[in-house]
Amino acid sequence: MDMQTHPGHDGHAVHELPTPPAAEGLNDPVCGMTVTDQSPHVLEHAGAPIYFCSARCKGKFAANPNQYLTAAAAVA
Repeated sequence: MDMQTHPGHDGHAVHELPTPPAAEGLNDPVCGMTVTDQSPHVLEHAGAPIYFCSARCKGKFAANPNQYLTAAAAVA
């Protein structure tokens, strides 16, 4: 959860804000980790955005997308 201090509370009150849930069905195709559409690691493939957990996974996918798309289709 994100922590945030609100002005007007003398800077002492800290409230927990709920973390937004991950968008349904967004998984990194390389490692399978759940990702959100807010990930800075995104690549467009076949006209659609694909989100990754890290630059490393994004790089692996970019080097050989068919390897990961075939694996993802076999699991689904």
